Amino acid sequence: MRLRWTRILNVTVGSGGGATDGLGKAYARQLAGRGLDVVLVSRTQAKLEATAEEIRAEHPGRRVKCIRADFADPDTSEVYGHVGRELHGLEVGVLVNNVGLSYPHSEYFLKAAEDRSGDADGGKAASSAGWGPQLFDDMIRCNITSMVNMCRLVMPGMADRKRGCASTSEAPRPASRAHC
Repeated sequence: MRLRWTRILNVTVGSGGGATDGLGKAYARQLAGRGLDVVLVSRTQAKLEATAEEIRAEHPGRRVKCIRADFADPDTSEVYGHVGRELHGLEVGVLVNNVGLSYPHSEYFLKAAEDRSGDADGGKAASSAGWGPQLFDDMIRCNITSMVNMCRLVMPGMADRKRGCASTSEAPRPASRAHC
């Protein structure tokens, strides 16, 4: 008998809850409770391992695989190559995209997008606080590119098997809190 894996993708990047907190963790726990094996994806190894141990303790017999990945990383070829290799051979039945990155706090779009290199400190304080043009590139990679690429990785198998589902916790957009 071959044990089928069901893929639960929950990614913790930036301010999003991902696989190891909040809604994503609740999805993983509930689905494991319904008899599904899960794969958790997060950028923080320690949180991945803690969440996996919690699920294993709550649901003995469920297999939990952890994949460390940071979907805001500019080297997308490496990120998705790594995730693809880790998923190789697993029958993915459910994909839950629960990754998100936003501003450090609510802000008007034009203010958050400002180039702060003209500040007295050369923009270092704004940059270390998570502001500036780089933030938007990270948000697009995390909030949009990740969803498209994870679907690209797992949906061909679902289509071949003629079963499976993919879900996202939010509509894809570069900024979940853009106040214009």
